[in-house]
Amino acid sequence: MATDNSGSSPTNEKLIFALQNDLKTLSLETKKKHGFVKDACEEAIAKIRGAQASPNCMAYITNQALYPVIQGCDTKDPKIVKLCLHSIQKLITGGYVDVKGARSIYETVVVLLENGIEEIKVLQIVTLLLTTNNIVKGDILAKCLVLCFRLHCSKDITTAHAAGATVRQLVSLVFERIDKDSPVTDVELSPEATDAYSLFQDLIFLVNGEKPVWLVGISEMFRSFGLELLETVLYRFPFVFVKYDKFGLLLKERVCAMVIKLFSPNAKFKATQAQQGQTAAGDLLLDKPFYPTSVRLLRIVDILINKYYTLLVTECEIFLSLLVRFLDPDKPTWQRCLALEVLHKLITSPQHLSKFCRSYDLKPHATNICKDMVNALGAYVQSVFANPIGAMAVSLSTPTTGNAPNSNVTTNPANGPTSCANDASTIGFYFRGSLVPLVQVYQPSTPKPQLMELTDKQEPPNFATSESYGVAISFACLSDFVLSLVHIDKEIQDGQQEEAEVLKQLLSSSWPGLLAALNLLLEASIDDSITESICERLVDLATLSGKCSLQQCREATVLSLCVATLPPHYGYAVLKGTIGHGESPHPISYSEMDNGKQQVVHVGTSVVPSLALPPSLQSTPVMLTKKNLLVTHSVLRLCLESGAILLTSWLTVLTTLQHLCWVCACRAVATIVKLPVLNSTTSGFSTGVSELSVTSSSEKLASRKSFKSTNGAVGSSGGVMGVVVDFVSCLSQGVMRLIETSVALDDVSLHHVINALTNLSQEAMEIAYSNREPSLFAVAKLLEIGLVNLDRVEIYWRPLTNHLLEVCRHPHIRMREWGSEAITYLVRSALLHEDTEDEKVHQLLLSPLCELSSIPHNDVRNKQLMALSQILHCKGDKLKSSWPLAINILGDIYDNHSEGLVRTAFQCLQLVVTDYLPVLPCGCIPHAIDTVAKFARQKQELNVALSAIGLTWNIADFLYQNRARILENLTPDISVFPDFPGVSEIPQFDRLWLGIYQRLGELCIDERPAVRKSSGQTLFSTISAHSAILNRFSWDSVMWQVLFPLLEAVETSWKNASCLVLSGIAKIFSVKRQSLLEIKDFPKAWFFFLQFMQNGAMSNNEEVSLAALKSFQESLVAPQDFVGKEPEEMWTRSWLVYCDIGRKVICDHGAHQHFLTAYVTIFQYLFPALKLKLTLEDISAVNKVFSKSLLVPLTAEGASSIIFSSSENGITPLQDQIYNAYDILINETDGSPQLKVLLPPVIVQLIDFGAHAVRHSANVKVIPLEGVVPNCMEFGVKCLKRSLSVLERICTEKFILESDMFCHCLKSFRPILSSRFQNAEGSWRECASQFFLAVPLMVERKPKSPEFWDELAKCAQDFLFFTGNGEWMTKKAWKDEKMDVRMVTLLKELVFTNDGFLPAPFLIEVVKIFHRGSCINEYDGINVSEREEFVRFCFSSLLEFVLKGPSNVSEIVEMQSGDDGKKIAVLALLQRFQNILLNYKDYVNHNSHIPIQRHRLAEMNFVLRAIASLIENLKAADPTRVAGGTWEHIIGIYPDLVAIVGLPGVDTSISVALRDALMAYRDLLQRPPEAKFKN
Repeated sequence: MATDNSGSSPTNEKLIFALQNDLKTLSLETKKKHGFVKDACEEAIAKIRGAQASPNCMAYITNQALYPVIQGCDTKDPKIVKLCLHSIQKLITGGYVDVKGARSIYETVVVLLENGIEEIKVLQIVTLLLTTNNIVKGDILAKCLVLCFRLHCSKDITTAHAAGATVRQLVSLVFERIDKDSPVTDVELSPEATDAYSLFQDLIFLVNGEKPVWLVGISEMFRSFGLELLETVLYRFPFVFVKYDKFGLLLKERVCAMVIKLFSPNAKFKATQAQQGQTAAGDLLLDKPFYPTSVRLLRIVDILINKYYTLLVTECEIFLSLLVRFLDPDKPTWQRCLALEVLHKLITSPQHLSKFCRSYDLKPHATNICKDMVNALGAYVQSVFANPIGAMAVSLSTPTTGNAPNSNVTTNPANGPTSCANDASTIGFYFRGSLVPLVQVYQPSTPKPQLMELTDKQEPPNFATSESYGVAISFACLSDFVLSLVHIDKEIQDGQQEEAEVLKQLLSSSWPGLLAALNLLLEASIDDSITESICERLVDLATLSGKCSLQQCREATVLSLCVATLPPHYGYAVLKGTIGHGESPHPISYSEMDNGKQQVVHVGTSVVPSLALPPSLQSTPVMLTKKNLLVTHSVLRLCLESGAILLTSWLTVLTTLQHLCWVCACRAVATIVKLPVLNSTTSGFSTGVSELSVTSSSEKLASRKSFKSTNGAVGSSGGVMGVVVDFVSCLSQGVMRLIETSVALDDVSLHHVINALTNLSQEAMEIAYSNREPSLFAVAKLLEIGLVNLDRVEIYWRPLTNHLLEVCRHPHIRMREWGSEAITYLVRSALLHEDTEDEKVHQLLLSPLCELSSIPHNDVRNKQLMALSQILHCKGDKLKSSWPLAINILGDIYDNHSEGLVRTAFQCLQLVVTDYLPVLPCGCIPHAIDTVAKFARQKQELNVALSAIGLTWNIADFLYQNRARILENLTPDISVFPDFPGVSEIPQFDRLWLGIYQRLGELCIDERPAVRKSSGQTLFSTISAHSAILNRFSWDSVMWQVLFPLLEAVETSWKNASCLVLSGIAKIFSVKRQSLLEIKDFPKAWFFFLQFMQNGAMSNNEEVSLAALKSFQESLVAPQDFVGKEPEEMWTRSWLVYCDIGRKVICDHGAHQHFLTAYVTIFQYLFPALKLKLTLEDISAVNKVFSKSLLVPLTAEGASSIIFSSSENGITPLQDQIYNAYDILINETDGSPQLKVLLPPVIVQLIDFGAHAVRHSANVKVIPLEGVVPNCMEFGVKCLKRSLSVLERICTEKFILESDMFCHCLKSFRPILSSRFQNAEGSWRECASQFFLAVPLMVERKPKSPEFWDELAKCAQDFLFFTGNGEWMTKKAWKDEKMDVRMVTLLKELVFTNDGFLPAPFLIEVVKIFHRGSCINEYDGINVSEREEFVRFCFSSLLEFVLKGPSNVSEIVEMQSGDDGKKIAVLALLQRFQNILLNYKDYVNHNSHIPIQRHRLAEMNFVLRAIASLIENLKAADPTRVAGGTWEHIIGIYPDLVAIVGLPGVDTSISVALRDALMAYRDLLQRPPEAKFKN
């Protein structure tokens, strides 16, 4: 309704504008035939325009606009009426129509209806008039309703349906006008309430066939329509009947009476009357219930009970009794189904059940309505199963047809549930050979009535004529009854304690019938979902009975469930002795059970060995069906969710689970990381407690998804296997969850569980004594129960652990294994879980673990140690006074223990030493050291022994870092290690150290090499790192009572261990020099140690000898602060030992590379201290040893070491150390001039090392091999350079000139120079370069020794010419002519720069060298082309010697001959040249058709160039030095040269050389003056 009456609001402006347009349109339509309407429209438009601006004008405008519109309706012209009705709707919608206008509109529409005009439009206008505002009341309202009722009876179907809908809307509208919040007065009702009361009363009159009082004008009404309107009012407006007493009285007196009256035909009619032919047809029709009326009546009854129970308590009792009577077998099927639907709706409401129980069942003399309902439901189910009707039950022995009902149910809105014929997937029940299909499946507590919703049907649908639908509803009723009880229980838990009495009464009165019906349904069920639903209800029933302390109900229900989990003829025999009341009052009828429709999913080979089973069943195969698996799931859920209420029923449940685990091939398996769990041999599934969680009731549907399978039979073996795997998985997880939920049990319930498991375990132990395989289920569950209840360990500890200890002593290995596993795991878990500091609690928890030590089995001992390990890991810092006990357990190791046992015990000890030493009492430290030594001495596990040795370092490090605190706590009453013999001044704290050293020393002579090595390393590392705190008395004990006895022991017993001991003692002598010098007999100790080192160095064992040398070296190294403070006899004795080792080992026997390197290295430490005392003999001895060491062939180890240790410059470690040794010696001479006398043998030795370089350089690019001398190329070159620098520095010294050192140097150089022919790729070039630098230095001193010059000539010859026998190893050296020319140049310079000083024999040798070089092809058989430059240079040098050299050179040339007897004179050369020319000419003439050989071309080229060079030198020479006949011979060659010019195929190089030779004759073509020539 509009709130703003002015015309200025936007809404009103739109309305006014629309009205003006409508009036204009109406004016145009009526201006021809209906002028009065046109005039009225124009007048109204003018008034509207005038009043539009005034306030509160909308009511006026509405009235002015309504007048011409009503006049237009009076014309009855369809077009005009339609326009007018449209405008009326706008005016009504605007909300400004008053009472007068409403009456005018009503009168107008009445006229239109009387003329049959626009009936639908009239209904819309009436609806708008009543719904837009409340101005229509009283008689006008009644007339409007009567108008709609009349139209509902119209023959036009559309109009009738529209009117019916309008009536329904308007009836509700009348009641909606009543203000729910308005106060109630006792005087009279409000106008709205009065209208509603009158309407409701007339509706009752009309239903009863009486005349109405307020709705005057209605003569008749359909009864079903009236009941529908009453139902609507009762359902939607219950507050009206509660608020106003008149309405309540009307309800109680008239409505209930009407319902009871109309129920009379339904209650009296019996289905058998229809089949009695003697009954009159008229009477039958009179008493037969009418389906539509019955549906509406039951809907009203449902509403009355649900919404008006407090007003109609007595009447509701009558209604409920009638509903129960409707379930009698003699009633029509559809009527029974209708009653079941109503009961289903009531039962799903816990509030109604509570009300019914309070009002009836709890009353002394009232009817037990709830009990009657449950019994009636059960009786209905039993009646259907007892007398199956052919239309609804199908025999399994008869082939099914298309008309047979089955399980694939769909819902048809019109006809209700329908089914598809497919017997392979039937949902329903099978009992005594008959199949009862389930045509409808209901969700829990969700009623979905089918018949009550079919209100438009005149006859019951087909599905309502079959008892199958009734069975479905009754099954839902029984299930939802239990669910309602569950809901009541939840209300009790929420604080509504008044409901406890109600719940107990409902259970007490209904459980026998309820359990009987559910057992029957469970027995007959052939569908998984139905079976699961029944099991859930049985679980809920057992839970509720337990909460209400109804022991008999609880035990009977639990027994029913557990028996259903096991196969027939087996489960009851096993479980009947587990309840306290004997047999169940409603036992399963095994004779009637049939597995014909049940799928067998698992066949067990045997049953659990049990004392309750007769021998005939002990080995009988056991079959589990799918139903057994589903029931098992429910049993597990019962235990998980309601374990606290089971009490004595735990024995039944746990016995059942044990048998199921055995039948399904589940076995208990032990694991260290996780808890013992059930492991399926089929699926391999296992899980730990930590991986499972308790599923709450709200999660049960989700948890069952993995367990459910498709309805019906599984068609393949793979599907069956999937079901079994899922079941075994769920069984394993469910049992684990069951154990987890025990944490929520009270102490009494927990003891019931433990007592039940103990009984099962005792039975298993009795069976195991007869050597039969026992079930370990009970032991495993006892362990898990203990683990999850550690928060109250004192409650159950003694009974549980006492039984487990009894199991540990069982002779059966499996029982013992599980008993020990359980008790050890439980003890360590309890200790790790318990946070109390009470030592009594610790003793309580540790006592079972300690008792295990008395069991002599390794497996028990192993589990004991594993438990202790975890305790130490997690709670070692809180053991306090329990530490001695823990260490005693660890030290209880014997030779018969296995390796694994030793490892486990040692891990615990390792943890103690590494992490818990700070918390150990001081009195436990010696005990810990002895225990560590005991583990090091054990022979079972080597790795443990080695690790135990390492633990001593941890102990030593702890003592060193915490010495202050330990000294404070070491009171005299604390006993540590005993006194050491001979020394009484050792402090108590030092005895701890000496105890460690002594234990390590004892281990150093162990028979195992690894133990000896590890203990030795630890011993000496500990002494080096921590011995600074020892006093001198303690040091004396360390040396003479620990170290030297150890050294003697390893030398005599274990040679290999002596390496480590020598090295360790050497390090002590080096690092602890200051402390050792304080010992009074230090020299004695040093000599004693040197003797051991010398013996070790001379040992045949390479490892021992090398270690001795390294120890020797290390012992010589001292801190800088103590250099020079040692006794002199220490170094003298050391030098003697050093020389003795080199002489006896290296020179006499040889050694490997590491030994040699170590030996040479020692020289660097000895020489600085002894340099002023060494003589030339000492240096010579050292040279001999060093030189010998370079020639020692490689061993396999030495070759590999050179590969990985050689420096980048190609020098091996040995060579590097030798060079460093000589470098140190040479450098020391700078600061001490008196040491220069030691240099000559050093220089010679260095040059000799260069000879090693070229002598053994063949393998320079080859990987070092075994048996080969190492390459010395780089080393030799380096030594040569170093020797040259030293020679240059001291060559002027007098003692050098007086000695024959130069001659020795040349002798050393000679093999270097001759090596070029053996190895062209070697380092001879660099070595020869050093020779070219050294010779001038030595010649400059003008040595007088003939031996020197003889060696110099031999060096040149060996360098230039191959003097060996056989073929040359390589000819590549000929190609390095620069070095050859350099040697010739050196000789030529010596001759020309030292004229008169050089001895004649030397000059003769030089001339021979030049002559041989110029005639190389004749002497050596080499083509001239290979050394052409060298030959030319030798030839020119020879000519220069002859023509320009010293005066006696020509005579020497003329007198001496070459090595081949030929003259060396120039004339002889010219003759040989002429012969070569002639031979060449003859060869070319005879072989012009083939190419000239290369060596002939090279030879010819050399001859032509030699002729040219000879002519030029003769021209420039002194004529007196030219032999007679020389020029004539030269001129005689000229014709031979000219003859070559015309030869065919002359090479270009020959042509050029020939041209140069002919050009040399230019000065000889005419005779020169007489003065210039002499013949």
